[in-house]
Amino acid sequence: MERFFKAEAIVLATTDFGDANRVVTFFTKEFGKIEANAYNCRRSNNPLSGAMQMFNHISLEFVKTQPVYRVHEAEIIDFYNINEDLMKIAYASIFFEIANKMTPIGQVDDGVFYLLLDSLKAFDKRNPRIATLIAACQFIQISGFALEYPKSLEKIFTMFLNFDWQENSKFSIKSGELIEVEKIIMKNVQSLIESPLNSLKFLESIKSLTPKK
Repeated sequence: MERFFKAEAIVLATTDFGDANRVVTFFTKEFGKIEANAYNCRRSNNPLSGAMQMFNHISLEFVKTQPVYRVHEAEIIDFYNINEDLMKIAYASIFFEIANKMTPIGQVDDGVFYLLLDSLKAFDKRNPRIATLIAACQFIQISGFALEYPKSLEKIFTMFLNFDWQENSKFSIKSGELIEVEKIIMKNVQSLIESPLNSLKFLESIKSLTPKK
């Protein structure tokens, strides 16, 4: 007998297979990270087609089958304007890839769930590059790893780590400092995941297409 489970979920990653199917990685509030097959979801007339997109916040019903779970129903709770801007897509993809690669299957963590949710709202309204760096810093901290950075940049990293996503606060950071902070964060990430970030290649391809001012 099939067992059905409901969860509040964020679409963390997708991989297409077959003519119209998709393996979807979700981070759920109730079960942590899970992977499930969404059959025929790439067909426009399929009820799952809208919900099985990256960065969606959804209500999910899935079936626990072996070895892979199966999506039964899904309804969008909220979606953001990220997919309307290639630069937003690129930076959001970097953070979501970090979260996906560093999060084990089945580990429930409210901190990670709400950080993913808060970051989605920020990518839509804030500078996506800075939002990615703040989210990556906080994710490393939530995951229990020490973030290594020089004393000279302690003020900026402290600001990133303590940043309140719910407040409409603003801050400024110099271009040179931003570049240095970005290098340090990416170095920390690479040492933790021990594999290249595919989303960085996508970002570079987008930058190459953007006319220089």
